Amino acid sequence: MSLYDFSPELVAKTIGVDYHSLIELLEQVDEIYRDFKIPKKSGGVRTIRTPRSTEYEDGDITLLDIQKKISKEILQPVYQPKPCVHGFTAKKSIVTNAKAHTKKKYVLNLDIQDFFTSIKFERVRKMFMAQPYNANDEVANLLAQICCYEDQLPQGAPTSPIVSNMVCAKMDGQLLDIARQYKATYTRYADDITFSTNLEEFPEALGYVVNEGSIRRFFVGHELQEIFNSNNFEVNERKVRLQTQNCRQEVTGLTVNHFPNVNRQFVRQIRAMLYAWQKFGINNAASEYISKYGRYGEFYKIILNYKSGVEAKRFHHVLRGKIEFLGLVRGKNDPIYKKYLAQYKRLLYEEIAQEPRLPSVLKTKGWQEGRLSLNNHDWNANIRKRGLLLPNYIKTSYLLSVLTSLYTGQIVLLNGSVGIGKTSLVEKSAKIFNGNSKIIPVRPAWTDSTDLLGFYNPVNDSFHPSIFLTALQQASENFEQIFLVCLDELNLAKIENYAADLLSCLEYSKTGQGAQKLILYSPSIEVQIRQEIKLLQSQKSKTFEQSNRLAKLQNLLNTYPAEFLLPKNLVLIGTLNSDETTYDISPKVIDRSFVITYPLPDFAEDTKATPSSNPITGTYIPSLFQELDNKILQAHSSSDEFNDSWYTLLNWNSRYLSQCGIPLGYRVKRDYKVFYAASQIIGLTVEECLGYFLFTKLMPRLSFFKDESRENICLEWLEEIENNYSQFGTPDVIENLRNQIQDIRRRNVRYWG
Repeated sequence: MSLYDFSPELVAKTIGVDYHSLIELLEQVDEIYRDFKIPKKSGGVRTIRTPRSTEYEDGDITLLDIQKKISKEILQPVYQPKPCVHGFTAKKSIVTNAKAHTKKKYVLNLDIQDFFTSIKFERVRKMFMAQPYNANDEVANLLAQICCYEDQLPQGAPTSPIVSNMVCAKMDGQLLDIARQYKATYTRYADDITFSTNLEEFPEALGYVVNEGSIRRFFVGHELQEIFNSNNFEVNERKVRLQTQNCRQEVTGLTVNHFPNVNRQFVRQIRAMLYAWQKFGINNAASEYISKYGRYGEFYKIILNYKSGVEAKRFHHVLRGKIEFLGLVRGKNDPIYKKYLAQYKRLLYEEIAQEPRLPSVLKTKGWQEGRLSLNNHDWNANIRKRGLLLPNYIKTSYLLSVLTSLYTGQIVLLNGSVGIGKTSLVEKSAKIFNGNSKIIPVRPAWTDSTDLLGFYNPVNDSFHPSIFLTALQQASENFEQIFLVCLDELNLAKIENYAADLLSCLEYSKTGQGAQKLILYSPSIEVQIRQEIKLLQSQKSKTFEQSNRLAKLQNLLNTYPAEFLLPKNLVLIGTLNSDETTYDISPKVIDRSFVITYPLPDFAEDTKATPSSNPITGTYIPSLFQELDNKILQAHSSSDEFNDSWYTLLNWNSRYLSQCGIPLGYRVKRDYKVFYAASQIIGLTVEECLGYFLFTKLMPRLSFFKDESRENICLEWLEEIENNYSQFGTPDVIENLRNQIQDIRRRNVRYWG
């Protein structure tokens, strides 16, 4: 934008400030700026000067706000950064800056001494008087006064980054020209200047080496030095480095010999922080980190103030920042980044789960105060809103089963005919939960765990993961969201053959009986791989093949260790049909399942439902577990309603189930506690809880050989269910069981027909 016709008053009006008040504010500038110091990586301190939030007379705006408006409305619209500029520029970073200098024979690093403070008031004023602004003397003076402090550009003001780039535009053009002339690559990130080339000899115009006895000193070339001098910049001689391809080459803190990468010390620090957190707890780990931070220790003590809990919050933010920086540099698909991020999330989750109430210092973005927004009426209406014409008892049974299985590790079985909406319910419910889902079709040829999980290939030392294992990894990476994994047509193959270990591990890992892990391949193979990695790491000079081998083995163990920990946010769901092409579900699987049997579709019945305008708030897994914990504790300690309902179940067990040879075990009591807690969360009565538990957990267990006594007992129970609880399940189930009892040709009675 041109400022040719602007007056100082018009400039003030453009940025929404009264001119006279602005002048008064600038007269108080010494009282507005504050100084603070931060340690430099190379030693010493860097002084940061930033405006305070001090308002001018009418109290509507601050100098900080004025600078932000100038940056947004006057500077950014006209500034076109050159391709070589990577600092303070959109979609560019230290990574893009470093990437320009990968795989080069020579890399020259330069640093401009006192970069921001070298840019004086007069240079900023002349910048506004030149193209494209063409401002008059008064306007240029006003804008320069706003941008400068004590006759120089302050490091810390919102306008300083873009002003510095605009002032350096001429120099950038000159440095680009000299780089092209001598077949080199040039980039600048703020005050860090880098040249690189693949020429056999480094160009003398850019720099040269002088032997002073046994010392080799590098000097900036005369042509290059002249460019800096003509632009009133001075090179920091202490930071001039010429790096060859035979040593570690660094650009803006990243190694660039082969590709942009962080140094090993940075990765080790992340690993040490995670280890300390896991072994000693977050508070002790935070204190240890501060005390061992070397020259930064006192600085961090000032920031943290050692207040209770504050250092823990800072620690986990610093750690998350380091992990995300690793992902920025190496990519979000990097196995080490994914491994550390998953470990961080697990530790944060465990820290939250250990507290009876979530500590404020550990609250993350997904946390919501108060009760969870899971209301049964709104849930049913939201399912209907997404086009699923299902009876309310199916939708409620499903919600209760998913919540209980999330906590106990049970599998949710959706039983019904083809095309009735079983997989659609999984996909749409995941979206309502603000979670994720994955539908995995089961193949008839599946015979063992390798079909479900994948297999290790010893020929080339690689692991070939299945779609299912990939879904488990995705669940681990997003621990705060529910993840529904659905084995579609689960009984096309025998689940006892391909998923027996999975069902046991899932239950044990969820119920606190030990963090059992899935065995992907023999642990002895992992031991051998670790020994080879240790041997390769001990070699100081490695061939290209050895380096590739080391990276490959490390990637294998980071991504697919022999023992895989199941994520706690996983809910396993299976859909099944009962026909001549499928296998029966064994009692072992049924005992670990909640079963929801679909009726035949009734389109006329559900079209009368009124969709709710109340969306279900995204479910945050740590807070959901905490809510279930609280409800279970209440039920166990003082709830007469829970005790009365459990007595009803015991009565059914003694009168009916035990007489039919299918008594309840301890697992059922544990499942009912969680089921009852889930029913309280979504707002159900005790009678409704009993009814849904009856249809999803107890009735699927029915299987006995017929005799007159058992037939009469079962008929009596079915009559009680029909009279008191029929609205909580599919009526076809009761009718089917009654028909089996009355069919004299049948020798047994089974829920599954």
